[in-house]
Amino acid sequence: MRDVAHGHPYNDFLSPRRWPVAGLGLAALALLVLLWQGSLALRDFNALQSQRAGLVSLQRQASAVRPPAMSAEDSKRHRLVEALAAYMATPWDSLLGLFEVHASARVVLSKFMPDAAEGRVEVSGRAYGSAALGDYLLALEHDPRLRGVLLHHHEVQRGEADAAANAPIDFTLGAAWGDAAQAKSAPLAALTDQPR
Repeated sequence: MRDVAHGHPYNDFLSPRRWPVAGLGLAALALLVLLWQGSLALRDFNALQSQRAGLVSLQRQASAVRPPAMSAEDSKRHRLVEALAAYMATPWDSLLGLFEVHASARVVLSKFMPDAAEGRVEVSGRAYGSAALGDYLLALEHDPRLRGVLLHHHEVQRGEADAAANAPIDFTLGAAWGDAAQAKSAPLAALTDQPR
C-alpha cells in the first residue's frame, strides 16, 4: 500500500476541493429562478386578494340595492293573482270536450268537476250497459292527454231496462290531465282555501 499522508493517488478524497466556477454560476442561476418564481407567486396572491376584496364590495353593494320585501298583505294578494291567472289559463272547454268526444249515444255525461290545483277531474254520468261503460273507460285510458283514469263509483239501476246487460249504470270516474297534473298549482290551492 502507498502512503496516505504524502498525497498519493489513493488519498485524493482527503484533499480540499474548490468549487468550480460553473457550479457557482449554476447555483446563482437557481437562486435567481427561485426568487423570480417567488415574486410571481406573491404578485398572483396580491391579485387574488384584490379580486376577493372587490367581490366582497360588490356583494355589499348588491345587498344594499335590493328592493324592499313585500308586506304580508301584498304577498298574499300576489299569490292570489297568480292563482287566478293559473286557473284562467286552464283550457276548460277543451278538457270537457276531451271527455265528451269519447262518449257515445250509450254514455251520457251529467257532471264535470275539475280540480285545477290537483290537475284532476271527476266526471259523473250514465252508461247504458256494462260494455258501454267499459268501452268508455278504455277510450279514456288510451287517450295520451289523460293519466290515471279510475272508476270511483258505479251503481247499476235495475228495473229500468229489460235486459240486465243493458241496465243503466250511474258512474263517477276520475283522471289527471296534461301538464297540470305534473306541476300542481300551489297558488290555486291558496285561492280555493279563501273564505267566501
